[in-house]
Amino acid sequence: MRKITIKVASSIIGFCLSVYRALKPEPERIYFCYNQSVHHIYHSLFIAIELSRCQNAPEVTVLSTSCEASGLIERELAAIPNNVHFIRIKHPWYGHTGFNVNWFVLLCRLCMHRPKAVVVSDYYDNVFRRLGVRTRWIYTFHGPENRGYTDPHIKDYDLILVPGPGELERLEEKAGKLDNYLIAGYSKFDFFHYHEPVPKSLFQDSKPVVLYNPHFDPSQSSFFDAGLDLLEELSRSGKYNVIFMPHPDLARKHPKLVRRATSSGNITLATRNKINLEYMACADIYITDVSSSAFEWLYFDKPVLFFNTKKGDRENESRYPVWACGKVLESVPSMLEAVFGALTVPEEFGERRRDMFKRTFANTEDRPSVICARAITAKLEKEQQKGQFFYGSDLGSRKAISSIAFSVASAISRDMPFCFIAAGADLSLFENGPHSFKRVNTLPFKRILSCTPLRWHHAWFTFFEWALFDLLASRHLEPYSPVYAQAGTALHIFKKAGKNGLLRILYTNSLHIDFVWELHRQESEITGFDDEWLGEALRKKILLEYEIADEIIMPSRLALETFLAAGIRKEKLRYMPVKTDHMPQCKKKIKTGDIFCILYVGRFTPQKGIHYLIKAFKELALPGTELMLFGAAPTRKLARWVNCLVQGSTNIFVQSGDVRQAYEQADVLVQPSLNDAWSRVVAEALACGLAVILTENTGSKELIREGENGYVIPIRDVGKIKEKIMLCYRSSREGRPC
Repeated sequence: MRKITIKVASSIIGFCLSVYRALKPEPERIYFCYNQSVHHIYHSLFIAIELSRCQNAPEVTVLSTSCEASGLIERELAAIPNNVHFIRIKHPWYGHTGFNVNWFVLLCRLCMHRPKAVVVSDYYDNVFRRLGVRTRWIYTFHGPENRGYTDPHIKDYDLILVPGPGELERLEEKAGKLDNYLIAGYSKFDFFHYHEPVPKSLFQDSKPVVLYNPHFDPSQSSFFDAGLDLLEELSRSGKYNVIFMPHPDLARKHPKLVRRATSSGNITLATRNKINLEYMACADIYITDVSSSAFEWLYFDKPVLFFNTKKGDRENESRYPVWACGKVLESVPSMLEAVFGALTVPEEFGERRRDMFKRTFANTEDRPSVICARAITAKLEKEQQKGQFFYGSDLGSRKAISSIAFSVASAISRDMPFCFIAAGADLSLFENGPHSFKRVNTLPFKRILSCTPLRWHHAWFTFFEWALFDLLASRHLEPYSPVYAQAGTALHIFKKAGKNGLLRILYTNSLHIDFVWELHRQESEITGFDDEWLGEALRKKILLEYEIADEIIMPSRLALETFLAAGIRKEKLRYMPVKTDHMPQCKKKIKTGDIFCILYVGRFTPQKGIHYLIKAFKELALPGTELMLFGAAPTRKLARWVNCLVQGSTNIFVQSGDVRQAYEQADVLVQPSLNDAWSRVVAEALACGLAVILTENTGSKELIREGENGYVIPIRDVGKIKEKIMLCYRSSREGRPC
């Protein structure tokens, strides 16, 4: 029930936002989102500031659902020059320090318009994803990886900004090999670039300053066991000034207990919004337990002690790696003794501290926030070069391997990564990845269409089927260029791409649509039968696609000639021959009988000229011959038409299934199409050693060497079909190749 509710909510939100964007167009933005977890802010806010200064970066927007977080963000934005757009999302719980993450994400989602990227410092992006937010996800750590908290979901991010090489090692130990990361340093340390490196002293005297920073989780924190006793003894000793800096979540969840800890006069409580290293900068020694902030303390190269009240395994360096940088104590008396000793001999663990710091954080010449901002900008710019390829069917089936669409996709995928938007796609078939895939499933809609009166009107059914893919696929359009789409299914995709200034490239598997239209009309008058795929609505749609396309790709010189004859500029047209080196191979079977087999492969429609072949075969009436019609009629009306044509013939067979078996049995392939920009079956038949007879209106005639591997004949010429079949028949009887 919860999943259904989330799905419905995401659909409603998506619809409302799409309406809003239509009424009020918004630019693409990079979003940073903050809630009451204020300790996350300094791990990414400086990145937002530096991103806003980049010339080529989209607008940077910071969202905050917390009054406390908003105050902290406003102070930083006021102190540092920037171009950040800050939005306070006010709500009934705006002033609370406890706020459910699901509501936080929902409110941020409502304020997000065209998110080009979202930078997060925790795994709450999972909630965003459930709400259907499609964007680039960038992860920056809100503290070094510690105690094995890594989520395997880390691999799903488009970019991971890792603090240093040691952190990468720990990540890959838990999540496996990563390929979507950049070692960028720790942006929180940039605080001392924007602000005074040494804050004003908090105390009047010059006593050593002890900072106690326990974890918030009662099952791991030293505070709930002996924290109050430790603070009291440190204060009572009179030797030290004490800062109690609880984890922000400890202060939020246990405010009364935290206030009790500061009852002594010389204990200063670090406020929740002071999580910016200021208190660390003025301390002389640091006491913690399992908090990952101990890694940040290493920046100051001063003594650190670990209060192990839970009796954790101090030898387990993979779980508590930072414990190697100082003494680990289990009682208050031993801790007091260790404080005095560490302040007396601060260099005791100095070499280990410095080594751990180098392994955890990258030492870079430039500031980490600048490096992260440049990396994000570079990532988005690189993705802008990623292309998009739309195809209404499957780009991974054996049938599609030799299709025009697959040939175009294979050729262009060598130049840059592509996102394939189709019913299916086998990405391993394409070179030079990494490519990606988005599925567009129109099958449910086709089933609905087939239950309407449209099922009896082939042209209208085809128009709506293609238009459905066009509409559904256009929702997946990203700001990547160029955009490739197939003629007939490209209008909405191209209109949306045009609004985003993307290059639009149309590829077609037919001759110019007006040329095809004219042949359809002629054939309809000749046969008195009209049940073809092309109707007036689809013709007009394709003509509009020709008009708005920046470039048109065709698979044959014949197609190029028809486009030029229609008045389309030569500069707009590109001839891209179909690859034939990957056609399926088959071996000719040794014939056991005396049968000469003529093969036709394709759809059973008038435009394929199948009726001219059947007429020629019947008129020849050659002994020992058979005609194999391999394929199917797209409609019941056409199926009845073909049944009438073959009725009464005992040597005409209709088959379907694996076409390679048909190639093995046949002696000659006849393709009498009235128009065909490229015939896949011609290339397949030639690869299997068959002779081919085809018409001059078939683009695959480029593969024919007249008299050697086949013949080219005029369209609708029954006499020529009979003549060429007769030549092949005689050659077969004489034991010579056709």
